[in-house]
Amino acid sequence: MLVWVSATGFLIFGPTILPPTLCYGVAALAFASLLMWWTLPYILQFPFANQPFIERIVKKLIMPYRGNTTTLGYACVISYVFHWFQLSLQVLLVYALNLPVPLWYLMLFIPLVHILSALPLSFAGLGVREGGYVAFLALVGVGKDQALAFGLLWSTLVLGSGLVGGLVLLFSSEVRLALAEKSHS
Repeated sequence: MLVWVSATGFLIFGPTILPPTLCYGVAALAFASLLMWWTLPYILQFPFANQPFIERIVKKLIMPYRGNTTTLGYACVISYVFHWFQLSLQVLLVYALNLPVPLWYLMLFIPLVHILSALPLSFAGLGVREGGYVAFLALVGVGKDQALAFGLLWSTLVLGSGLVGGLVLLFSSEVRLALAEKSHS
């Protein structure tokens, strides 16, 4: 859904200062993801496409959800809204740090940085996320130190909220009861 958030920004604002190939590539990827989700199971019917890799993707990632597209649609909408909420928190952080970054630009590059940080290149995206912020914010005149501070602060907020949630879960009486029931069964 991050691709769709970024594609929405590109479709609203256009390529702006980012390369047009990036803009149109992200929008094409968003629409291609939807198209592939619907067509990949049918493509497997052709003899040339019966590759084990594609078949594994279809069986594990597509077919379990084909019968319940309404639930999948709701999950996608919730994810899309969540990512916009997350983006709004980063907008507040940019304004709190008094960084000269226009709102439209944040809508375009932040989802791309989140996608990059989700790649399995580092623990929890650390380093990748900050490097992405430094690279993208430099395009609008934000210094490396400020961009790095923004990235580190955002990473601290993300990891800190995860830690707090984990601690709440760990000390939750419901979780302890569920674990106790599992150990007795």
